[in-house]
Amino acid sequence: MDTRAGAVRHGRARRGVAVTLWIAASHAQPAWACAPRLVIRAPEKRCGKSRLLDVVEATCHNPLITVNASPAAVYRSITGDPPALLVDEADTIFGPKAGDSNEELRGLLNAGHQRGRPALRYDAALSAVVTIPTFARKRRCGVGGALS
Repeated sequence: MDTRAGAVRHGRARRGVAVTLWIAASHAQPAWACAPRLVIRAPEKRCGKSRLLDVVEATCHNPLITVNASPAAVYRSITGDPPALLVDEADTIFGPKAGDSNEELRGLLNAGHQRGRPALRYDAALSAVVTIPTFARKRRCGVGGALS
C-alpha cells in the first residue's frame, strides 16, 4: 500500500474490495449479528495507513477514531448504535514495548464480534453487577505484526 497524489493504493485489488465492503457493511450495522474486523498492517511507517484511516472515517457509519484510549472509555462508547472503532497506531498500544499493560483493551477489541457477548463489571454505587455491551465494528491499523 502506498500513497500518491493524495490517494491510497493497495498492493492487491482484493484489499481495496475488503475495505470497501467493510465500510458499506458499517451502514447496515443494526441488521448484523456479527461485526467483522478490519486490520491494516504495513511493513513500514509512512506507507498510507493513516490516509486509509481518514478515508474509512469519512465514509463509514458512526466512526469513533482514537490513537489511544482507556478500556473504560471504549466500553462506555459502545451503545445501542455501536460505533465503528478505528484504532490508529495499534502497534504502539499492543507492541512489545507496551508489555501487558493493555490486556484489558486487547480483550475488549478482540471480543465483541457477536451481539450478546457483554463484559461484566461490578458497580459499587449500585451494589450490582452491570453488563456492558462489547459489540462493535473494529478496525486496527499499525506497523508489523503486533496488532492482535
